[in-house]
Amino acid sequence: MITIYKLQDINNPEQFYIGSTSNLNARLSQHKGCLKRPCKNHFPLYKYINNCGWDNIQCSILSTFESVDGILPREFEQ
Repeated sequence: MITIYKLQDINNPEQFYIGSTSNLNARLSQHKGCLKRPCKNHFPLYKYINNCGWDNIQCSILSTFESVDGILPREFEQ
């Protein structure tokens, strides 16, 4: 299953990151791990989260798909 998720600063809601993964728990653990040793692909994201704190980041699921084949371009309402 593919999950489209959003990480959002609860104190500054206009700041958010949208990602996708096949394992949300593992991906969130990777995000947390990169806070200690920033991954260069998403350095601005991790720098931002380090400044505001992981406890101020909310994760919400925007959509799920059974497979990559089910993902088509679409709009998400906020």
